[in-house]
Amino acid sequence: MAFYFKKKLRYLLAVVLVIIGGLCIYAYKEFTRKPADLSKSDAVENLAASDLSALYSTYEDSANKKYLGKIIQVTGVITEIENQQDTMLTILLGDTLQLSRVNCLIDKKHIAAAKNNIKGDVVKIKGICTGYLMDVELNRCVIVK
Repeated sequence: MAFYFKKKLRYLLAVVLVIIGGLCIYAYKEFTRKPADLSKSDAVENLAASDLSALYSTYEDSANKKYLGKIIQVTGVITEIENQQDTMLTILLGDTLQLSRVNCLIDKKHIAAAKNNIKGDVVKIKGICTGYLMDVELNRCVIVK
């Protein structure tokens, strides 16, 4: 009887160790997972940058319900490019006469390609809308060719 109990305990211990090992591998993969690249994702809507900023400045609540947390594509004129020590690149789209514009934080993978643009270029940028803080904020942006 004692032998049977020891054998059963060994099998139970082996199963528990396999489950713990699997959970550790899963946790490691989730911890080191990178966000998906938006260049292959479809946008929910295509808008002009001036239309998006005007919509947010006038109807922020309804614009948040429609676009917040979703991938959108905006087209507009580059009014400003902010390069912070080659680690962050922000492109502002819109009209310089408007109070608010679209602030596009370029994804790290796409900074080198985005640096080819200059002020005054018309570009299409796809990103995730994260709200409105004087400007409409888009994160993890990629320039659409």
